[in-house]
Amino acid sequence: MKVIIYGAGQWGKVAYDLCKLIQFEVIAFLDRDKHKQGKNFEDTNIKVFAPPMC
Repeated sequence: MKVIIYGAGQWGKVAYDLCKLIQFEVIAFLDRDKHKQGKNFEDTNIKVFAPPMC
């Protein structure tokens, strides 16, 4: 499965490590502040993880 992590920082790293552990393909990190409309991914093969802000 392809994954986009929405929100960088410590929680983004945790989400990245988790995705690697379960063998998901991380295709992008989006900065939460710069991509307010970042959840517009309609492709069903791409999941978006939005970790809580640190």
